[in-house]
Amino acid sequence: MRTRHTLATTAAVLLALTGCSSEPDAPASRHTVSSSPTPTLSVSDCADAVYEVDSAARDAGTDPADRLMPDPCVGLTADQYMDAIMTATQRLNQEARDDLQNQIDEAAEDQ
Repeated sequence: MRTRHTLATTAAVLLALTGCSSEPDAPASRHTVSSSPTPTLSVSDCADAVYEVDSAARDAGTDPADRLMPDPCVGLTADQYMDAIMTATQRLNQEARDDLQNQIDEAAEDQ
């Protein structure tokens, strides 16, 4: 069940990012001037933020696919964002497996 949910969530995010990333052809010489320095973007920080949002959604019983992109993820490439989502998902899945194993161990001790 969780695998299907994870795959569906990943697919939904990929489709959303694909739809948002297409832009009309632009001249190659287009330059953007920024008055503020570009913050250092970290996939790890993004993964931590996605984990927190998804963990809270799981605890609340809501669908993590409905989340907005957390602030630390804004500005990452689609590949970096997907890496962060996968890292957070793997962390959540490992926690769920650990919880299940603890329940199995406790049940075995009670017998």
